[in-house]
Amino acid sequence: MELELRQFHAYEHGLVGKTILNRFVVERVLGKGSFGIACAAHDKQRRKTVVLKETNLGAEIPKEKVREEAVLLTSLNHTHIVQFYECFFDCNSFYIIIEYCEECCQMQYCTKGESV
Repeated sequence: MELELRQFHAYEHGLVGKTILNRFVVERVLGKGSFGIACAAHDKQRRKTVVLKETNLGAEIPKEKVREEAVLLTSLNHTHIVQFYECFFDCNSFYIIIEYCEECCQMQYCTKGESV
């Protein structure tokens, strides 16, 4: 039910199926946070699924906050932390591209007491 609701919101906001920079094709929504939405997307250049975090830059979201997250992610390098790939601005949004971790997604379901 929760997954269906997320998919509905993704379609509602025009994200699923959307291609960004003629490179990232949004496949599904993974979650929503205080600054934006995280989606699984196919990266045509890397030829694999990545996480695309989109932050819509408006008056309520300071650009400095999204820059801080990007700087923090670039400084992290550990086998147990997802890898930061890149970040960029496009139109009125800021995007962060990080490694997609299937095990992490499965662990979220397990900790919620749901079946995988």
